[in-house]
Amino acid sequence: MAPEQTLKSWDNPKLLFALAVATANDTKPKGVIAPAYLVANNKGLEETITRAGSELYKSGRASFLLVDAVPEGYFDHYPNTTLWWAGHEEFRDLLKKDNVPSVDIRSLENPPADVPGGKPPLIHTASEAEEIVKLAEREKWTDFFVVAHPMHMLRAFALVVTFLVLRRLSVRVYAHTGPQVSGWCSEAIFNQDGRTGMILCDGTDGELARLRKIYGNRFDICPAETVIAYLKWRDSNGKFPFPANPFRVE
Repeated sequence: MAPEQTLKSWDNPKLLFALAVATANDTKPKGVIAPAYLVANNKGLEETITRAGSELYKSGRASFLLVDAVPEGYFDHYPNTTLWWAGHEEFRDLLKKDNVPSVDIRSLENPPADVPGGKPPLIHTASEAEEIVKLAEREKWTDFFVVAHPMHMLRAFALVVTFLVLRRLSVRVYAHTGPQVSGWCSEAIFNQDGRTGMILCDGTDGELARLRKIYGNRFDICPAETVIAYLKWRDSNGKFPFPANPFRVE
């Protein structure tokens, strides 16, 4: 892995803008009917995400919707996450209110603790991306949708692409988002620390910082160039040129 190259990649305004536009206005070929995964996010953003997922389902493009499920006892070990995290139950309730049948609202199971009663792994965007890609591999999906809040879409999509490339899976994934329900200058709660008194558009700073950050573990994000190469392959009929090192910018 080449950390300095990855950082430089996501600092490139041309690449960043190109990918932000591509994921905010993705093209879904006619006839693609596939599972849709709704990425968990902060409290207050649920309706934007579930409306986008419901629209996919009701238009006949999503065969079913997937929402995060937390392992038993998760919030006992991570009580602060209840201040900001919105996923499984919140998404299910809103989707049901929007007349999506319960049978087509399925759960993406996150890893439990290694031992009964132990502390399960922390759930975050990268861990969710890893789990949805593992599920796609097990179920032999050829396509699926990633549904996320507009502000979160680029990072969520890029992380899914990262794990597809790492596992060398020729699966076509499409970004789908919807308009922000409340105003972009409305008050927001931000993840990790439950901060309040900030406005929603302030969250773009955190998204950009996470795109650039090197964690030094399996949750590192691949360079922007790798995501662009993936998109070019996805929209062609060729064979995906899996890089020997997805984190290296040639």
